Amino acid sequence: MKTYGKKYWIKPSNPKFACYFEAIKRKGLVTDIFDKDGKFEELPVFEYKGQEYAVVGFDHYNGHMSKFTDPYAIYRIKVAKVLEA
Repeated sequence: MKTYGKKYWIKPSNPKFACYFEAIKRKGLVTDIFDKDGKFEELPVFEYKGQEYAVVGFDHYNGHMSKFTDPYAIYRIKVAKVLEA
């Protein structure tokens, strides 16, 4: 079962921010199941420079209207590095 490490925010100036939206364009929204402290949750994932990241939160204005696929509605993305358990 996969889990994830420390969470942190990325802003539009971070290359990972653009990578998240490029991954959605190429593959669609890819999700995976994670075990965090005994709770199972399905989170979007994307890859950046060979490392997989889970999206654990958004700072947005009406981002839910586009299902979090519109970069102009998202101010920050909270990500965490995916760890294999």
